[in-house]
Amino acid sequence: GINAEYGHQGSKTSTELSLVIKDLEDKATHLLNEKSEALAKIQQLDEKIIHLENEKASSSSDSLTKFKELENKITLLENEKDAQANDSTSKIKELQDKLAHIESEKEGSINKIKEVEEQISRLEAEKASSINDASNKIKLLEEKISQLENENSSSSTESANKIKELEEKISTLEQD
Repeated sequence: GINAEYGHQGSKTSTELSLVIKDLEDKATHLLNEKSEALAKIQQLDEKIIHLENEKASSSSDSLTKFKELENKITLLENEKDAQANDSTSKIKELQDKLAHIESEKEGSINKIKEVEEQISRLEAEKASSINDASNKIKLLEEKISQLENENSSSSTESANKIKELEEKISTLEQD
């Protein structure tokens, strides 16, 4: 290679030879620099690999932690669902008790109306001395009846609304 580049050694002067040597030394220095640059790059890459391996290890431990967190959340939700189911059962029982209570209240109202009707028929049977007086008494009793009937129907409506409200709540809970 050298002979081709610089011609035959024999025809070189000492100045020319020192130039060739200087050129070769420069080339050697350049190659050494390139070699140390390459080594530095290799070291950088090694450090990057170590860094990535550490990141990978820590991310897999993060994943494990997240997995545990999710497992705990699932357990918590399952427990909440069980608690809600128990709650619904006791609400249904409460609703059934309320219904029974309303039924008996309704019976009581019906009995009151019967009593008033009996009072009216007694009054009619007696036919008090003054027809005017009797008709006034009947009017009052009829007003009482209509008042009782209104009270009864409004209490029935109120009860029906309460039952409906509770049933809606129960069905919402059951859907959850």
